[in-house]
Amino acid sequence: SPPLSPSLASFMFLRVSSCSLNQFALDFSGNSDRIYESWARCARDGSAVRVGVECELTGYSCQDAFLEPDTTTHSMQQLLQLLHRARQQDQRKVSGSHGAGGAAGRKRGRDDGRGLLGSVLMVTSGPLVHRSVLYNCTFFILGNTLLFIRPKTALASDGNYREGRWFAAWRGDGRASTHQLPPEWYKFTPNGDGKVPIGDCVLRVGTTIIGTESCEELFTPNPLHVRDAEAGAHIFVNCSASHTELRKLSRRIALIQGATRTVGGVYVYANVHGCDGDRVYYDGCPLIFCNGYLCAQGDAFTLDDTEVVHATVDLTAVDAFRMSYNARSIQAADAHGKARVDTVDYSHLQLAFLPEVAPPLVRPSLRLYSDLEEIALGPSAWLWDYLRRSGMGGFMLPLSGGADSAAVAALVGIMCQRLAERLRLATDGRIADQLANMLPPDHPAVTNPTALSVSEVGRSLAANFLTTCYMGCSIGSTDETRDRAARISTQIGGTHMVANIDAMVESANAACSAACGAPPATFAEDGARTTDSVALENVQARSRMVLAYLFAQRHASIARRHGPTSRGLLVLASSNVDEALRGYLTKYDCSAADLNPIGAIAKGDLKRFLMYASKQYEWPALAEAAAATPSAELRPGAAQVDEEEMGVTYEELGKFGELRSLHRAGMVSAFIRLVREWGPGTAANRTPRDLADLVRRLFHHFAVNRHKATVATPSYHAEYYSPDDNRFDQRQFLYPPSDVQWKQVERLVSKMEADDDEATAAGAAHD
Repeated sequence: SPPLSPSLASFMFLRVSSCSLNQFALDFSGNSDRIYESWARCARDGSAVRVGVECELTGYSCQDAFLEPDTTTHSMQQLLQLLHRARQQDQRKVSGSHGAGGAAGRKRGRDDGRGLLGSVLMVTSGPLVHRSVLYNCTFFILGNTLLFIRPKTALASDGNYREGRWFAAWRGDGRASTHQLPPEWYKFTPNGDGKVPIGDCVLRVGTTIIGTESCEELFTPNPLHVRDAEAGAHIFVNCSASHTELRKLSRRIALIQGATRTVGGVYVYANVHGCDGDRVYYDGCPLIFCNGYLCAQGDAFTLDDTEVVHATVDLTAVDAFRMSYNARSIQAADAHGKARVDTVDYSHLQLAFLPEVAPPLVRPSLRLYSDLEEIALGPSAWLWDYLRRSGMGGFMLPLSGGADSAAVAALVGIMCQRLAERLRLATDGRIADQLANMLPPDHPAVTNPTALSVSEVGRSLAANFLTTCYMGCSIGSTDETRDRAARISTQIGGTHMVANIDAMVESANAACSAACGAPPATFAEDGARTTDSVALENVQARSRMVLAYLFAQRHASIARRHGPTSRGLLVLASSNVDEALRGYLTKYDCSAADLNPIGAIAKGDLKRFLMYASKQYEWPALAEAAAATPSAELRPGAAQVDEEEMGVTYEELGKFGELRSLHRAGMVSAFIRLVREWGPGTAANRTPRDLADLVRRLFHHFAVNRHKATVATPSYHAEYYSPDDNRFDQRQFLYPPSDVQWKQVERLVSKMEADDDEATAAGAAHD
């Protein structure tokens, strides 16, 4: 008997794929190649649906380049070339199978037909100009024909996101319109006339209905998957560019799992991974859920350029799940009557359903990452992306022996260990090829990486990619920190140097003295003015930055490199988010560099990370750095203690960041919140006066040091309270006195103290 069509069968098995790509803003040819590679892999593996990442044609982080018409033009040209390339590949494949002869050849053609790119519903994303308005769009392609264009309806415009600056949100109210493409597109459109449906609609292909969300639309209070499910959508596709923050991935997973658990359906989520040329890092982690159950999950923070995960799903299970909830069916029936959303209908087409015998059902365990794993994996992958794409030869790090610079050294070391692991697995030759172009030809990672252990190869990579220098000064540096810095670099495998900067400091001091006719600056401990003492401390700090860049630029001659490997180094900074928020750093000191992998990570998290990395990678000197008292070592005499110098603790700075960025609290609101959380009757049991003084110090130091954020080194984004100026945190850098705010805080404190005195007196009278 003839096989049943999917609409009449008791099964509807479909293979779907989510593709996480490491795209690069404005790398049109590279982006196109990665899209094609993932598309071809999906076809070879028999997938009926391939979902890519947001703006994968251009790269998501084009920013103001999106406003240049060339960007959209090149994007659409690349999409057209992809369709040409796919059609030619399919024609060659079909011709080859027919030429094989007879039924056997045709059978091989059908088997290989799983590899026909035209058999895959290819979902991709990029910018599109429609009627002189720029939209962020998802494109649906089947049979190498552009079937439907779905513009984004909710734009991400908070934190690091600026989509509203470049794109307009679609306001079609669930209705379809028509987009006209130029003549070169005609043969790739449904009717050969260049007209393609566009709008906030669902797509029907045969008996299957597909809904769309794009990144931010999942996070809105009224997500579109609810409406699309009521319209009958079996599958939801999401092309996303969601950057990482510590502990954010679990929230994203919970939203997707909750969506399918509530409305049923198959959710195919594809997220960008990589740095994309910007300060943020996209963590990837492609996901496929069905009816609340995980079907497939890819790696987060992967070093591979292309990651594809597949799952075989049964669409009849979606209908069964939904029909079992009567209240949901009533709401959906009501929505059908109101026709809340149009359906772009291609009923005459059909997705590539699988035969009756489907692969065994395997439900993988959900993989969640701890915050320490996120710190280890995210910045290390971010550093690798920048290193290989910048064309530089490695990293230069001023290593003080303290916790912050130790954490940066550890992240470079982890990058090298992860590269060694990828070489050992040998699943993708790209990393080996990239390393071959960056390393000397006799390097063990090039000649025979499997001859050594992963740890040994990682250390050999660190010797090439990480140069560290302890820049000591007789004024405040100690043997303890110098020796610890050497142990840290040696254990990781870096190339370490020791430099004495006394001559630089003395020369700068003498030059200033000679020019202005004043005595050389001395320290407060010697009876000098505080301003002179701080100026002399800053000369030390800035001398280290100058020396770091000198080492970085002279690296090729110092290391006696020639040819392609004779490149300079990227200088790394090592200031954390709490110190940046307080302004506890010297402008243009070692916080001024090319990159800062810890610039948005809190001090407390960094110390916990050092303990984690110390055990995980057997680098015990990291634990010593975590246990050491933080000190700048810029003055003679008694040791400088950072928290004493700042006048606040790192815990208080973390709370300040939370109040400013998460709770949007000004001075008065911050005080009121602190009284509730740390005031009388709480575990901290601090007085209102103490908390008011703390708030005043925090806001004062933030205001007077805000100008330092304007020159902050590009930092890996990790915390929701990053002070990254005019990126994550947009504020002025010249502040007036906070007279009005402080007077209101004073009134509140006076009232609280009066109420407390009154209560105390009443209690005494009662006794």
